[in-house]
Amino acid sequence: MVEGIISGVGVAGLHAILTWIATVWGMRQSDKVLAMVVMVGMFVRLLLIGTVSAVIIKLTEISPMWYIGSLIVAFLVFQFIEGYALLKKREATAKDEA
Repeated sequence: MVEGIISGVGVAGLHAILTWIATVWGMRQSDKVLAMVVMVGMFVRLLLIGTVSAVIIKLTEISPMWYIGSLIVAFLVFQFIEGYALLKKREATAKDEA
């Protein structure tokens, strides 16, 4: 159980870190590049999560129920935190430019 939760949170955390790095880098580029980073990055990261999850579920003794449940919950929490942080970052950038 604990291994499944730790693994799910770890995979979601890795996804959040990769998303943050790609998004912050993309925000420094043109809008076209940012859109490309978001769309291609989303596909690549979800493919990575699917592959890692399949490997974890097939090759380990980790409980799939706990792994998938914690992955989903952690993913949603990290998405909320990321969205909030990006909005704050954008507001700060807009104030600096004004």
